[in-house]
Amino acid sequence: MTELARGFYKISGSANLRWRCRSDGAYPVLATLSAGDLVYAVGGHPQRDASYFDGSGPRTPGWRTDHTWVVALSTMEDDGAASQGWIDNGRMTPVRDEVTPAFNGGDVLYGRREAREPWLNRLSETPANFGSQVAGIRYNIIDDLNNAVISGTATDDAVQKFADFLENSTEGKASAVRIRQMCKSGLTYITATCGRDVHFVLDGLDAGRVLAEAGVEGQQGLADEGLGLTKHCTGAEIRRLMRQRMFNEGGRSGWDYGIQLQRVHFYLAMARVPAPWERGAPDMWANAWRGYCRHRQAKRLRTI
Repeated sequence: MTELARGFYKISGSANLRWRCRSDGAYPVLATLSAGDLVYAVGGHPQRDASYFDGSGPRTPGWRTDHTWVVALSTMEDDGAASQGWIDNGRMTPVRDEVTPAFNGGDVLYGRREAREPWLNRLSETPANFGSQVAGIRYNIIDDLNNAVISGTATDDAVQKFADFLENSTEGKASAVRIRQMCKSGLTYITATCGRDVHFVLDGLDAGRVLAEAGVEGQQGLADEGLGLTKHCTGAEIRRLMRQRMFNEGGRSGWDYGIQLQRVHFYLAMARVPAPWERGAPDMWANAWRGYCRHRQAKRLRTI
C-alpha cells in the first residue's frame, strides 16, 4: 500500500496516531482516533519533526509507505493545537469534499483557523481543482480582509469597500473595531453588501464553549490561561448568526444585522450539514441553538 495523497480522510473503525520514532525504534501512541474522526493527510516527505516511518524494527533503513503523516483535526484544543503523527493507511478512507464544488470567486471561508488551513493550502497549491472563479482570488478568508484593512497597506477595491463598510457601520470606525467585531460585521458585508456566500467550517469548534462564552453557564467569557475571560472570534460569529435567525423568526431575543442567512452554508468533516436551527442539524449544534435561545429569552426578561 502506498502513502496516501494529500487531502481529507475519515478514520475507519479506530486508529492509533503515532509520534516520531524514539531511540529504541518505537513509535509512541499520542491518541486513539475514533470512527469518523477527520484527518488531513500531509503526504509526501516526512514533515518537520517526523522521522521516516518504519515499523519493522529499531533503526531499520528505508522508507515505509504503509503509514501517512496527518493532522488530526478531531484533536483540536481550545488553544488551537492539533496533534500530528502517523496513521495506518488502511484505517483511513477519503472524504467527499462538498466545500470545493460550492465555493465560487468572492465567497469567504469561516471557521477555526486550524480547520481552514488544510483546505486553504490545497487552494494555493492546486488552484486548478477549484475552477477559474476561485483561482487567484486573494480574499478567501475573512482574516485576509481584516488584516489588509488594519495594516492599511492594501489599496485594491475589495479592501477599500470593506473599510468603507466598517466606517459607515453602526458598530464603529474601521480603525477602532476589534478583530472579533470585524469578523462578525463581515457576515453582513459578504452576504448582503457583496451578495456572496459564506462557507462555515464547524470542525474543531466546541458547541458547549459557544454557549459558555455567552454567559449561559455564568459570567460572560471563559477563562483562558494567562488571558482572563475571553471570547473566541469563531464562537462570536456563530452566536451572531443565531441572533439573526431569532430575529427572522420574529423573536424579540434576536437582532437584525442584515445577514442573508440563506447565503451561509455549514460543513462538518467536509460534508454540508443543516444550520444549527434547521431540522437534521448535528445534535451538538441543535442543542446549542436551543440553549442559546433560552439564554437570550431569559436575558431579555431580566431587562424588562
